[in-house]
Amino acid sequence: MSYKIHFYSLLFISTFLFTISIKSFAADAITFTLDNDLFIASDEGYTNGIYGSWYYIGRGKDQPNSSRLVWPLKWSMPDTDGELSINAYSIGQSMYTPSDILASNPDPDDIPYAGILFLSNTYIVSYGSFVDSITTTIGIIGPESGAESTQKFFHEITDSDQPQGWDYQLENEVIFKLTRGRMWRNWISENGNFDLLSGVDMGIGTLESAINAGVAIRVGQQLSTSYISGILTPSRTSNFIAVNNGWFAYLMIGGRLIANHIVLNGNTYRDSRSIDLDNTHVTLTSGLAYSWGDLSVTLAYSDISFKDENISTASRYGTLTVGWFFR
Repeated sequence: MSYKIHFYSLLFISTFLFTISIKSFAADAITFTLDNDLFIASDEGYTNGIYGSWYYIGRGKDQPNSSRLVWPLKWSMPDTDGELSINAYSIGQSMYTPSDILASNPDPDDIPYAGILFLSNTYIVSYGSFVDSITTTIGIIGPESGAESTQKFFHEITDSDQPQGWDYQLENEVIFKLTRGRMWRNWISENGNFDLLSGVDMGIGTLESAINAGVAIRVGQQLSTSYISGILTPSRTSNFIAVNNGWFAYLMIGGRLIANHIVLNGNTYRDSRSIDLDNTHVTLTSGLAYSWGDLSVTLAYSDISFKDENISTASRYGTLTVGWFFR
């Protein structure tokens, strides 16, 4: 079976490789994340996400500067120096499918087929008791994302049913999202092996406009050096990751208020498939993170609940994140 190479896929991959060729040897860490509902024997809704990220990390005078990509929200950051800064870049592809992938004409009341290819940049500053972040995400939704080819390829190598309804996917459209976030470390046990985190972020754009808030409790070791990674979770740059031979288990619960989401609302500037938007939902995530020297591995499970019975089970997926630290 042959798979079409799309122009925008090639453009994003070329941009990624160009950036890596210039900067990768100076990066302090990289992570690779795979989200997939096949981990839980399902294949619907948010069905797959593949993300590669690289990070520049520094303290004091060695803190990295923010890039021009996050300039639109730089004014919202505190005008004081933090203890640590991280400049994170991520390239990724995500895909969404209805519950019945064997239908050649999918149910119009179910989540439509959609693929997203994106590049994001997150700038993070830690001030000790709290962490601030600003994120710019740009990308494309539609056939040029290459999601159809990706899903059919993975289904072929895993001997899974081939999806039949990609002819009804959302059309090509350039998308963006700007996000401002803050996370607090609210409580730490006396022995340092338990902590409680809370966070909130607000985003606006054609990809999605939403407010997220949540809390997480963790138990493990080396928690003080790894809690900052939690602020990357909403953007899918990475899951929680453990560092310095530490480990921890975590449980996170969050709520979302959504004004628009292109996968549910359909294309912004043209007619397309869409479903009624459920403006509120709850997310439950549990996971285990472990590190050996410079290597970190995280396994997680996420369950997003919707009021609409048509998509009540459509957003459950497992996640694997692998990270390497070079310094």
